[in-house]
Amino acid sequence: MQDIIIEDDRLKSGKLRYKHLIGKQFSMGKNDCYSILRQLYIDNLDIELPNYARPNDWWLEEGLNYYVDRYKKEGFILLEEPNIEDLRPFDVILIAIPDPRRPDVVITNHCAIYLDDGLIIHHRMGTLSSVVPYRGVLRNLTTHIVRHKDVPDFTKKTNN
Repeated sequence: MQDIIIEDDRLKSGKLRYKHLIGKQFSMGKNDCYSILRQLYIDNLDIELPNYARPNDWWLEEGLNYYVDRYKKEGFILLEEPNIEDLRPFDVILIAIPDPRRPDVVITNHCAIYLDDGLIIHHRMGTLSSVVPYRGVLRNLTTHIVRHKDVPDFTKKTNN
């Protein structure tokens, strides 16, 4: 997998940092998809997202839709029908991963963060955190794509 290189003075350290988030063991509420989102935002953008409690299998509970119910409150804006070409670094992709225990329930229960060049970083239950292409199943199961209001457009260079 190619390295994603973004160098920009608007990033906290002047360049995109994400490799330290790859290869972690999954642990709900500690090392999960939302943890990667929080860590990526604080490490690169100095944007602190709240650390909500995430009990195991929360998506099977009636009425809980954490991502969809909270994205606006946390400063994210819904992108209306975006194409892959419209995605920018740090856009958040919300995904409904089916649970075989409740195939009748379709709920947004996973997030991935767009890095650049068609690649996302995410952490699915039962896997190590990884960078993968945004295509196939993950793309087909996407329910929303949101962008934080305070994230600059890194496709428009201010330096370099």
